[in-house]
Amino acid sequence: MTKRENDPEEVRRVRIEFEIPTRTSLGWVCKRTDRVCVHVREECRCICGHRLREHRELGGRCQSARCPCRQFYYIVAEGAWILRCSCKHKHTEHECKPPYRCKRPGCSCQRFFSPWVCNCDAPWSEHELRRIEVPIFDPTDELYQVGNPLAVQRVLYDDDDDNNDDGGGGGEGQSSSSSAAARASSSSSSSSSSSSRR
Repeated sequence: MTKRENDPEEVRRVRIEFEIPTRTSLGWVCKRTDRVCVHVREECRCICGHRLREHRELGGRCQSARCPCRQFYYIVAEGAWILRCSCKHKHTEHECKPPYRCKRPGCSCQRFFSPWVCNCDAPWSEHELRRIEVPIFDPTDELYQVGNPLAVQRVLYDDDDDNNDDGGGGGEGQSSSSSAAARASSSSSSSSSSSSRR
């Protein structure tokens, strides 16, 4: 995503200007810039090994049988790649309560930590999970139509999880926005060509 599309102030301005309703969701936010790097979706992983959809609403207690996880703790993932702790062990090999100590025998790791750097150039430790407001779009509304300046932004906040299997660390989100822009551009070009033939 571009900085403009991911800027909370820009989203708020567009929402107010066009009177777009919102819903509360979860976002993995860079604390340096207050920008949303990942829109956390139902298939995103928690440190307990279960998905967001297996937790209570907005990242509450895990509802999977016998899971002691009391709150969703987002683990960055993209495709087959999943973030690991600096101790080299998987997130599921750590306790699912703060400070998330490693459970592997002989490992001295006292908390889950990663030196990984996000696509925003800020380290993993400079991010946090927050509740955010995202626009709700009506597919019958003319704002949904290709050619409208909000068309690409509409796709960015769509709830379609097919565009983002794991809500991976910024990478998949950027790919989704790029493909959205491409689709919008392609559709606009097709419309222009059709008008010319007429």
